[in-house]
Amino acid sequence: MAIQSDNLVKLRNMKLPLKIKIFLWMLWHDRVLTGEQMQIRKGKGSEKCKYCGKLETRNHLFFNCNIAQIIWVWVRISLRWFVRPVSLQHFEDMLGGGGGYINDFNVFFILAALVWSLWKTRNDWVFNSNLIKSPKVIAYKVVGFLSQWKKMLKPKEVLKMEDTIAKLQEGLKAW
Repeated sequence: MAIQSDNLVKLRNMKLPLKIKIFLWMLWHDRVLTGEQMQIRKGKGSEKCKYCGKLETRNHLFFNCNIAQIIWVWVRISLRWFVRPVSLQHFEDMLGGGGGYINDFNVFFILAALVWSLWKTRNDWVFNSNLIKSPKVIAYKVVGFLSQWKKMLKPKEVLKMEDTIAKLQEGLKAW
C-alpha cells in the first residue's frame, strides 16, 4: 500500500520521537516484523498471533486482532468517530485530506500511540513472557504516550492534544 504523499509529509513533520516516526514508516511500508514478515524472511518464530492464534499480519495485529479491536473501539467511542479503522488503507481513507471524515491533526498521534503500545505489549509477551491482565493496560499506555509526546508540540497544538487525552481518559472511566 502506498501512503499518499500529503500524509507522508504530515508523518515526516510530526513532532514525535524519531524511533516512532521510523516505526510508523516501517508500518506503512509493511516492514514491521510481524509473524508473516518473519516467515517471508525465513526467520525463526511462529507466524501466528500470540493473542489469538491467527496469521499475524500488519493489519491483523494493529487493527483486527481482538485486543486491537477493543482498543480501537475505545478510541472510536471516546472521540466520537463513526467507525473504527480496520486496516491502514481504511485509516488513510478516514483522514480528511482524502475526502474522509476525520481531519483532526491528532489522528496521526493517536495512530502512533496505539500501534506503538500494541507493539510494545506484544513484544513484551513474545520475548519476556509478560502477559497483560486487561486491554486497559494498553489503553493506559496510549494515554501515557500521548501525554509524553504533547510536550513536543506547539502551545496551540498542546491544547488540542490535552482535549483529546481528556476525552480518551473519560472513555477509560466509562470502560
